[in-house]
Amino acid sequence: MPESVLEQIDLPIAAENDDEMWLECRGQVILNLLKLDTSVKAGIKNKRKNCGWCENYMMKVLGLINI
Repeated sequence: MPESVLEQIDLPIAAENDDEMWLECRGQVILNLLKLDTSVKAGIKNKRKNCGWCENYMMKVLGLINI
């Protein structure tokens, strides 16, 4: 996700666990976006690979473009 969107999420996090909690939260958000995508009939593993291979698909999953 673009950093500007991720920075808008305000979470109550302890100072010592900021990085770990932030990465966990970001991973969960991305997983939820992949689960919501119905344009490709594939499992989560293949959708993640497709995001790495095809920038247009990744932008679609992130909601930055409509195809």
